[in-house]
Amino acid sequence: MKSKVIKAGLVGVIMSLSLTAQALPTSQVVFAKGSYCGSYTGDLSKGRVFKIWLGYNQELVINTDGHVQSVRDSKGRRLADHGDY
Repeated sequence: MKSKVIKAGLVGVIMSLSLTAQALPTSQVVFAKGSYCGSYTGDLSKGRVFKIWLGYNQELVINTDGHVQSVRDSKGRRLADHGDY
């Protein structure tokens, strides 16, 4: 009986190890020095780096289809979600 429990436990551990979580690809936004207003549209699922040109005191608004989990600044800080525009 004890060996059956151990075997069942080992099978459970092996199965849980085979079901690894996969992280979604990320898209990095880089603000160029001396930038001006601009925009980008495209497939964000490729994990690419994007350059967006903004002028002084301009805002970046990100409209998504609900798959974006977070947005981080250049220092790795998670930006607050301010809701719909």
